[in-house]
Amino acid sequence: MAERDMEDWQGKTGDRWLANIDSFEGMLSLLHRRLAETIDPASGETILDVGCGGGPLSLLLAEKVGPEGHVTGLDIAPQLIELARKRASAAGHANLAFATGDASSATPASAPYDRIVSAFGVMFFDDTAAAFGHLHAMAKPGAGLNFYAWAAPDLNPWMGIVMGTMSQFVELPERDMDGPGPFRLCDTAATTAMLEGAGFSDVSVETIEQLQPLGGPGASLDDAADFVMSALDVGAMMDEQGVDRAAPMAALKEALAPFAGKEGVMLPGCVLYYSATA
Repeated sequence: MAERDMEDWQGKTGDRWLANIDSFEGMLSLLHRRLAETIDPASGETILDVGCGGGPLSLLLAEKVGPEGHVTGLDIAPQLIELARKRASAAGHANLAFATGDASSATPASAPYDRIVSAFGVMFFDDTAAAFGHLHAMAKPGAGLNFYAWAAPDLNPWMGIVMGTMSQFVELPERDMDGPGPFRLCDTAATTAMLEGAGFSDVSVETIEQLQPLGGPGASLDDAADFVMSALDVGAMMDEQGVDRAAPMAALKEALAPFAGKEGVMLPGCVLYYSATA
């Protein structure tokens, strides 16, 4: 990962994620459970969870592999790793450990692994091919690779509506589809070729379409708008550019209103589920 991005995650970005952890994790909770159930690891497996954040997926997997197995969560944000360790301790999971480090270069002491997984933690590597080559080196022969990445922008209105509305008020950086970012692995053919070049085989991709609860399940329209302003980068950009938040907030609520209901502010989203063999 680029040094600047690492500093962001170890500083303000990590702090912002931690402050809004319930909302972030709530938005992905169904996908975390789906990934753990789809993988359904065998008792005794050893697993590396890349970009584990506060550890929600790691905790689910630790329950599945049982006391004979082991899960290691790896993330570059020490704030999130501290939270993950507290959660693991509270849950009494002796088969779960967490480490701070960049998965593109760090090798936890528990390597190699029977399986490497990630829920949206592998799209931000500075050099994706090299990073997956390193992950392959941490996998046992025949190990599984299973991860989520976001599909193309036009298939994820939950991001597009928010950013499109905010772009009327704040200057957003130009999207680099080939650089680190949420859509880095949305080209399935290119990603498949990259994974094969890194040493993986039997690559398959499944498309998962589902509604994304902006700000978490049950969030009100106000909650969702506040989440965008406080948790996402766009709020910090407004502050940096001296933009008053009143007009953007009003426009955002207007754009999100058609999607608000009892279950929350539910916007269309699309996820790619990649699986491969080391």
